[in-house]
Amino acid sequence: MPPITNIVGLRALAWNYEMGKFSSPTRREFIWENGIAIAKCYKCEGTLDGKEVSDIPGDTCSCGIYATFQEWTARGYTGNSEVSPIFLIQAFGKTQIPTVNFTGFRTAKAQAMAVGYQDAHYKNSETISEKLAAYQASDVLHIPVIKIDILNLMMDILNLTNEVEGYPIQTEEARSLTLEQLTEIRYTLLGE
Repeated sequence: MPPITNIVGLRALAWNYEMGKFSSPTRREFIWENGIAIAKCYKCEGTLDGKEVSDIPGDTCSCGIYATFQEWTARGYTGNSEVSPIFLIQAFGKTQIPTVNFTGFRTAKAQAMAVGYQDAHYKNSETISEKLAAYQASDVLHIPVIKIDILNLMMDILNLTNEVEGYPIQTEEARSLTLEQLTEIRYTLLGE
């Protein structure tokens, strides 16, 4: 896993059977090439004085790549494909974090860092399908597969140690630790 230096969040992606790649669950034409996405917007991109310019995500636009800090919000997008796991993604470039309803962010670029699955106490077709989807994503994007509760804890650790201002802690485990303890866990897990 590459070093994680920016804000991270959760996002569902959907398997696009026609293209054989992962795409946005709401915009099937928006493909994540090798686990990386670059936002496009006809309103916020263009040429100025002969130079290409981009202001994604635009201040007065809704463009950008969205991620959430809440697993249940990401899960709301998993029904758009039979293969639609939840990913931990890292933001790059211009990123906006709403100050009202601090539940996620939108960014110019993003990279899938890991994929999660729910490890239920009882196995049914839904939990088995979710785990198979996660392993398919891992194969395609060459990223680790992690239980979703651990993925949520990793998101907390990374955002807290990256000092994301106002970040709403999602797990009880992270709430009970000091920043020093979280930093030590980050170093143990990621070597950074």
